[in-house]
Amino acid sequence: MSRPDPITDRGVVLNVRLRGEDDLLCHLFTERSGRLWGIARHARKSRRRFGTVLSPLNILDLLYEEKGGSPFVFLREASIAIPLKNLAETLERLGTAFYLVEALARMTPERGPEPGKFKLLEEALRALDDGKEGRRVRDLFERRLLHLAGLKPHLESCLRCGTLRENCLFVFEEGGVYCDSCLPPARRGV
Repeated sequence: MSRPDPITDRGVVLNVRLRGEDDLLCHLFTERSGRLWGIARHARKSRRRFGTVLSPLNILDLLYEEKGGSPFVFLREASIAIPLKNLAETLERLGTAFYLVEALARMTPERGPEPGKFKLLEEALRALDDGKEGRRVRDLFERRLLHLAGLKPHLESCLRCGTLRENCLFVFEEGGVYCDSCLPPARRGV
């Protein structure tokens, strides 16, 4: 029986857990396969194959294989693709980075290619590493992630009359804003 062809992919480590004595269970978001779980066999013993790269927030070049019927991929090798040397310099940057990967994981189903979301996450992590303000990176990330998920709120103009006025109110259930004169009666005074 031949071994399956390995898959080369780029991925971000979302989370890592110990599995057994020496294996690591890695929650990954990859460019080609989307969000998935990978097992790195004997990762705690093998410095040659994995070193210390299987840590959350690392952007990696991965080599893995899929075995029929298994919900996991099996990691063969991993190496740093884009070093993020400054991400842990401040608690704000690090906290924002963990928030981004958590938000992405919650808004992305398993095993579906999401190249737009992958690029968004990679760009956001690089921006934080470059010293960009965490709040600005987070706000832009959230808006773009909602758009990529098909949940972009309508903020450009009033949902009823189409004009944009200064005093608009966002109505969550409707997914957009209303100006004062068009605001539904049930929402007045809320």
